Amino acid sequence: MAWADDRAVAPCYVALLAVPGRRARRRAAAALTAAGVLARVAGERHVEYELTGKGAALWPVVLSLMGWGDDFYAPRGPRRLYRHAADGGQVDRSGRCDACGLPVPPAGIILEPGPGLEPTPDDDSWVTAALTRPHRLLEPLRPTDAPAVP
Repeated sequence: MAWADDRAVAPCYVALLAVPGRRARRRAAAALTAAGVLARVAGERHVEYELTGKGAALWPVVLSLMGWGDDFYAPRGPRRLYRHAADGGQVDRSGRCDACGLPVPPAGIILEPGPGLEPTPDDDSWVTAALTRPHRLLEPLRPTDAPAVP
């Protein structure tokens, strides 16, 4: 997830929460790296960020907080839906798949826009646009993942 130049972003927690603006994403990435939640790694042409073990252990908390936000601040429904990549089942707030009953790790989740996801017209970032399409939670996003503007 390279926020320094916005060419490749792994949709981990900061992107998942749709932090608007490049400067804010850079600050968030720096803070999460300093806390040991993310690690900087060499990408093809730029620095990227990967989730550390400490970051992966934070997933249940992030999932729960996002559910809380949906309950109290998303009157049209959840902003994001979580599907189990293995069987398409919905992942509940405890991190379990409703189809198979198994706990689903972050790498096994497909993130989809939910009914409560509102457009962000003031953010022209390709990252924000790419997050409006289904994608695997921890795989890097690329500018080509953003929907075409009509």
